[in-house]
Amino acid sequence: MAIRNLYLIRHGEYHLGEENPELNEHLTDKGREQARIVGKALAERLPWVDKVYTSNMHRALETTEEILTMIPPVKVQRCSMLRECFPSLHRLILKKEEISRGVSQDEIRSLLWKDPEFRTVLNSRCKTELGYAPDNRGAEKSFNRFFKPTRGKDRHEIIVAHGNLIRYLCCRVLNVLPEAWLGFGTNNCGITLVKIYPGSAKCLWSSNDIGHLPESMIT
Repeated sequence: MAIRNLYLIRHGEYHLGEENPELNEHLTDKGREQARIVGKALAERLPWVDKVYTSNMHRALETTEEILTMIPPVKVQRCSMLRECFPSLHRLILKKEEISRGVSQDEIRSLLWKDPEFRTVLNSRCKTELGYAPDNRGAEKSFNRFFKPTRGKDRHEIIVAHGNLIRYLCCRVLNVLPEAWLGFGTNNCGITLVKIYPGSAKCLWSSNDIGHLPESMIT
């Protein structure tokens, strides 16, 4: 029975809030070293790599570049659905008046998407402060695209993505409320392994493994 092994890698440390805007969203020197270290760990642990998928954001692409220097040649695919996101949308609107009137989270989400003015303000704020939109549409597409059984022989695939997304995907694998993603730890270049068995059974084999990183490289 073929097993699909997904190795979810959070990108390396990156520049954020720098005075020089050209540095922002790009890896720091430590981030590049973290990526090389996780690449070496993957090369040692995986019997082979079938394919590498990566977010198309700078920090993920640069992490992928460093990983590729440490593993055998393999096909790489950029995926916009792997971009960072803010899955628990309702947490951004806890102060909204409807909360105090006992409106459910589903109703809040419905109201939000029917309220163009508020939606515009919220998206603008998140893109300015966080660099990405506050929804889980890309995250759910990622889950539906990658977290399904394979055929034939076992597959080993690397996915280079982002902390929020990886934590959300862990919640989906565990079949718990997606809002629980905030309870997962996430470190730069940590390894999360998910195994997908025939019949679509999914197992979170390990989460945010950083045993390959020296203490000085943990961020």
